[in-house]
Amino acid sequence: MRKVGWLMVAALLLSACTNSGSDPMAQAGPSQETKVMSQASFAYPSIHWNDTLYRATEDKIDQVGEQLGEIAYPSTDHIQVAEQDKDHPTPEPERTDEPYSNLYAKGTQIYSIADTDPSDAVAVRIGDREYVKAVAASRP
Repeated sequence: MRKVGWLMVAALLLSACTNSGSDPMAQAGPSQETKVMSQASFAYPSIHWNDTLYRATEDKIDQVGEQLGEIAYPSTDHIQVAEQDKDHPTPEPERTDEPYSNLYAKGTQIYSIADTDPSDAVAVRIGDREYVKAVAASRP
């Protein structure tokens, strides 16, 4: 009777340690095709205008000057990420002079701020007579 008990325990342990094939990815094996899927990632909400990258803030602006431009398109449209394999490398994104943003929609207006050089900061219209500040983060 003891032999039967030990035999059942051994069978149970062995069956628990085998791969039952419940993981379809493990059965599929390695893929012969390499694909890289990626998404643009940004350190902070930003606007690119006049060769300057501005960091968006929540600081309200009361006095704006003249309109400088408007967002031409979202930055996710600016950065084209392609599938990559060893025969077809990912192309570099094209540089553009048109304003774009990873936060604000196409058509969002950009204004100068009273008594502030636009190379230091600009105002972004977020509502009817409502503006927030975007400060220069870097210039190429």
